[in-house]
Amino acid sequence: MRAALAAALVALAIGAHAETTDITIAVVPVTNGGAFYLAKEKGYFAAEGLNVTIEAVGTLAEAIPLLSSGRIQYGAGGLAPSIYNAMAQGLPVKIVASHGQAPLSHDFLLRPALKDVIKTPHDLKGRVISTPARSSIITYEVGKILQSAGLTLRDIEVKTIPFNQMAVAFQTGAIDAGIMVPPQTLATVEGGFAVSWINPEDYIKPQPMEIAVTLINSDWAAKNPKQADGFMYALMRGTREYCDAYHHAPNRAEVISHIVKYTTVKDPAAIDKYPWGSRNVRGQVAVDSVMDIQDFYVAEGQSDKKLTLQQMVDMTYADAASARLGPYTPPPTAREPGCR
Repeated sequence: MRAALAAALVALAIGAHAETTDITIAVVPVTNGGAFYLAKEKGYFAAEGLNVTIEAVGTLAEAIPLLSSGRIQYGAGGLAPSIYNAMAQGLPVKIVASHGQAPLSHDFLLRPALKDVIKTPHDLKGRVISTPARSSIITYEVGKILQSAGLTLRDIEVKTIPFNQMAVAFQTGAIDAGIMVPPQTLATVEGGFAVSWINPEDYIKPQPMEIAVTLINSDWAAKNPKQADGFMYALMRGTREYCDAYHHAPNRAEVISHIVKYTTVKDPAAIDKYPWGSRNVRGQVAVDSVMDIQDFYVAEGQSDKKLTLQQMVDMTYADAASARLGPYTPPPTAREPGCR
């Protein structure tokens, strides 16, 4: 009988292994990625029969060729023009969940010598402003701030400088202003390289702003609907735990340990100190923002044409995962407006 039981267990193990699906996702290694890291480290993906590999990329735009060709199945990061262009070209790429929404905790910083010179967005005219890439969501934020003063990107000089090099650029005077994201902002401001000026969200409409999304290869999803549903369910489990930690629940230290493992920020105290990026607990995309960002990119000549919402967004996976999970209740420690 024991032999029969052992044989049955082996058969089950072999069957479970045979049903495991390998998935690779490209994630920009910032705090928001905590939902993915949790889903992997706590076995939520594995529980859905998924063997997930997480690859770090500098921007989501870098992953578009891999995603559209099916070499990876998912990607998560900022809403760049290349994402809209991929969909406009008919490539099998769809937005299936939010990856980051306002409140963003972004800061528009100034070179210290200019803190009493630049008072309003109109004072940015003729100034040198950095973005991590000319075609990036940060460029959209800068553009919207300029629009509030009747200016455009053509009224400034844009310099492409990665976030991790901005402190030096401020120090040398190579740039006058730029938007930074946590946790890099902390070291830049506390080091005296720049001063905090304005919150971009005060100037950007519509709100909430959708800064980052999760993409899927739609051809793969059509062939693997069970796996696509399971992936989103696991991700939403990770998202809820991330949001608990965002609200300073008891699991915060655990979540920080996973963020340290997967991102370039290796100081747990710094991650704990600075505000985290907010996520939508149901994965719902801020559609008005997605459409406005598209309009901006088209107007700037960075995107080819306008698409309908249905051509870009498929919320069926996130909706199914949310229905399976039920309502989310923020922890008693919740004070922040985001992650709800």
